Amino acid sequence: MFLYLRQYQPPQPWELVVIYPSRNIEREHPHQFRELIDSNRVTRIYLNELEAAEDALGVNLIKLIVEPEQQAIASAKRLISQAQQQLPISPIRRDIIELIETIIVYKLPQASREEIATMLGLTDLKQTRFYQDAFADGQEVGREEGREEGRQAAKIELIQPLADQGISPQNIAQILKLSLDEVERVLQGSEP
Repeated sequence: MFLYLRQYQPPQPWELVVIYPSRNIEREHPHQFRELIDSNRVTRIYLNELEAAEDALGVNLIKLIVEPEQQAIASAKRLISQAQQQLPISPIRRDIIELIETIIVYKLPQASREEIATMLGLTDLKQTRFYQDAFADGQEVGREEGREEGRQAAKIELIQPLADQGISPQNIAQILKLSLDEVERVLQGSEP
């Protein structure tokens, strides 16, 4: 907090909000900070004690973060439905649904995006930014792997012509930045 205040020097008075999943998670505060923590500038919120109405989308979204895995899918489905009913079709609605999906992705790291989309009833998975970003990342990785394979194949194609010119396998390996074993395997494989 002090680092933030020093770095950004906000013009308005500061207030700190600390969000805990439950009261028993809060640690004992060192005596140096006790007065500050107990001041009216620090507010503690315990998610398990919040009395939120069923339709309080924001509070329930925050609660989803600490929801146990077993209940998270049902809560996420309810929140998605609630967002679709309460929010007009807009970037905000899409962002809320993507945030819910992202929370579930982090809660269930062993599940694929398609499995999570199916669990959450998101039939139009390909339209979510999460899917599009992951797809674009996959495409870029694939392109880079393809480029690397192409470079490797081009190097291998040069081994025999260089050997035919009398260049030693050690020098070929050094010139093409390949291991000597790779060069020798290619030369042995190309011999009749």
